[in-house]
Amino acid sequence: MLRSNTVPAMSRLLIVSNRAPVELARDADGVRIVRTVGGLAGAVDDALRTLGGMWIAWVGPHAGEELPAGTAGVPYPIRAVRLKDREVNDYYNGFANQVLWPLCHTFPSLVRVQAAYWNAYRKANERFAAAVAAAAHPGDLVWIHDFHLCLVPDLLRSAAVPARIGVFWHVPFPPPSVFGILRWRGELLRGLLGADVIGFQTEPDAANFLASVRQFLALPIVDNPPRVVIPGREVRAIALPIGIDHASFRAQGSEPTARARAARLRETLGVDVLMLGVDRLDYTKGIPERLRAYERFLERHAEWRRRICLVQVAVPSRDRGRLELAPGEAAENCSFSDRSFELSVRKEGRTDAGA
Repeated sequence: MLRSNTVPAMSRLLIVSNRAPVELARDADGVRIVRTVGGLAGAVDDALRTLGGMWIAWVGPHAGEELPAGTAGVPYPIRAVRLKDREVNDYYNGFANQVLWPLCHTFPSLVRVQAAYWNAYRKANERFAAAVAAAAHPGDLVWIHDFHLCLVPDLLRSAAVPARIGVFWHVPFPPPSVFGILRWRGELLRGLLGADVIGFQTEPDAANFLASVRQFLALPIVDNPPRVVIPGREVRAIALPIGIDHASFRAQGSEPTARARAARLRETLGVDVLMLGVDRLDYTKGIPERLRAYERFLERHAEWRRRICLVQVAVPSRDRGRLELAPGEAAENCSFSDRSFELSVRKEGRTDAGA
């Protein structure tokens, strides 16, 4: 059973996510804690700095119960959620990455459903909810992030945790025709509806979520603003897109130092036009398709050969290891990096040869 801290306190922001803004790294001197760079950390860091509070996440197998403010330069405390290695494998590498990730990105043929994955996902969500309940004070705002923690909102509400609950869904939400292939669709939707507000990147994502709620839970939907009517309360489902600070990036790119470095890079490569792609190495990013399109462009427009260069930066997948699979089972994300590398080499060889 979850237990909530009932000590009165000023309202704080509790960020809840699968990964923390720090990670444990091993070197010759042992284990050290380092700051990580990622979209989620960059997006919510300012809010947590401004409002004050705590980040609750899985840090690693050797983290203490709580990392104090100042750890690895992070100005707020981090409460570590304890997960066993097998739980991490089945919950994160299994259900999150092999079921929900391809499903949400509309790759249903890549979904790998196993009951063990679901059981681990449910247990991991219970651990996250217990950590939040132990840390929450009355009036706190709990902000839960992404598809890894669908069950946490309802677990917190069922335990009467005295906090406001929000969810932000960072990835696409598929239409009911795709989401409906998952046997645990009802449990996931009911879990999310434990929140007061659910934010999505786009209006179609919010509409797909509401359509799934209507079709699979038969709950009434009200428009303007869109919300789900539940006995005793309503849950808003709205588009609240997160993006980069465009003005800041444009300003940095216009600085003389940056422009001079870009000019030197073009001169080094010997081209007039430089195109840059920066993506995580994942099948949803369209890297092979981009490289094939670049090849097709050079085939059709020979006048651009040796005048233009595509530099593709591929950041390794956030997975820290291969998923443990049954004999003969394939994991798409595990092999994708090898295929992309081979494809990149083939394109590089053809463009350098002027083909």
